[in-house]
This record gives sequence, structure tokens and C-alpha cells, in this order.
Amino acid sequence: MLRSRPSLARRGSPAFTLIELLVVIAIIAILAAILFPVFAQAREKARTTSCLSNFKQMGTGIMMYVQDYDEAFMPMHSPKYGDFDYKVGKAWPQLVQPYVKNWQIHRCPSDPNANDTVLSDGATIQAEKEFNWALRTDLGYAFSYLSPFVRDASFAPKSLAAVGSPAATLMLADSIWDKNGTAPAGGGNWFIEAPCYAGSSSYYWFGGWDIDNATNWLQFGGIYPRHTQSANVAFVDGHAKALRIGDIVAGCDARKKTLIPGKQQDYIWDLN
Repeated sequence: MLRSRPSLARRGSPAFTLIELLVVIAIIAILAAILFPVFAQAREKARTTSCLSNFKQMGTGIMMYVQDYDEAFMPMHSPKYGDFDYKVGKAWPQLVQPYVKNWQIHRCPSDPNANDTVLSDGATIQAEKEFNWALRTDLGYAFSYLSPFVRDASFAPKSLAAVGSPAATLMLADSIWDKNGTAPAGGGNWFIEAPCYAGSSSYYWFGGWDIDNATNWLQFGGIYPRHTQSANVAFVDGHAKALRIGDIVAGCDARKKTLIPGKQQDYIWDLN
């Protein structure tokens, strides 16, 4: 005679004890604590790479502009610095725009302030929006050596031939508009300030870096190391890479605003 199989309800089903559940939860928490920073670093690495691509594209666009304009760099603003009216003047990103045909490359993915509300600055007309976007680009221009001021508030762009070492002369860097406390605010800035004046023929200078003042946008001359303590930069020859602040200011004593004797060759701002 066949015996009936016992039902599942009558059989004892295995279950986790409270201790086992707590151990599993603890292991998951430990793994999360280990992996979340890794994921965050991976995301920032992707944003850094995207931003670096922006710098490379802009470097190429500027070189195309230079070739079309008798090998002279673009002025920071045309016709004069004081003409802040979109109907009259244009900032340098507008001059290069026909070559890059992309306003998005002016926005660093790691800059939360680089959004339409901030960058448009209340403008409703497209031409005015583009003017405001140009002023708050995240790619700051090293104007004091490449396109220095002259006394009438216009600019005297340098020629490509004047740059002795294009691969070692800074052209663009990650920038900020202002600071809210120690945090960046207002998007990027269309120009950056050199830490030392030596070698520049610019009539106007902001006075260099305020390196000990973390609440001043000029702490690093408008440059902001938003990529894991590094800033993306582009050089005159068009190549781009990430540099730490120490590398960007190399050769200059930012507190004394003078070049360091014997280290002048490390200064990447002048025309070499």
C-alpha cells in the first residue's frame, strides 16, 4: 500500500534567524560603503572626460579662427571691453562659434551652475542669450598674454608666431564666475587671470591670484579645480589635459606676484 507524501504545510520550511538577517544587512551596508564612492568617482571621471573633449573641440575651433584671421588670436571682446551690449559687442566665444557650432561645449558637466537659468541671466532674445552664455562659458581665456588690453579698452591679439612654445603655453582653463562662500556660483567665466604679470603687455590686470582667500573668485585667478582637485586646460597647440593648481601656477610665486628665479621656464602663461 502506497503511503501519501506529507504536504509542504506539514513539513518544516527553513527560515533565516534574526542573527543571519543582521549579518546579511551588515555585509550589504559594507559593500555599499565601498562601492558608492567608486561609482561616484567613475561618474566624475566620465564628466571630466566629457569636459576635456569640450576643451579639445574649442582648442581646434580657436586654431581654425587663428588661421582665418592672419594667424592672430581672437580679442577677448570686440570691439571694446566696455561695450557690454549684445547689439554692439561680441565676447570671444561668439567669435569662435562659427567654427565650433555648439554652445553646449561651453558647459562643464561637473558645473551644477551651468544651466539655462543661470547662463541666460534673464535674457529672452536669442542674440542676448548667446552673449550672456559667452560671458559665462566654463572655458576661461588667458587673455593677458594672448590678447592683452591696450589703453583705449580694446585688445591687441598676439600672433601665433609670437608664441615660442605653443605646446607649453596656456590658452584655456576651467573657470568660475563668482563664489558663494567657498563654493563656485554663477556658472563659468569667459576669462582667467594670470598669477604673475611678468611678460604680459596687458594694460589692465586684476592683480593676480588671491591664493589665500578661499571666498574670492580670484583665489586661483578665476580657475576652479572642479575635477577631483584638478582643472581641465587647453594649450595653444590645441591639446588638452587636466592639471592641478600647483602645475598651473608653476614658476610663479602667487603671493609675491613674481616669477621664481630659476623656475621661469615652468611658467605656462607667457608666450615663451
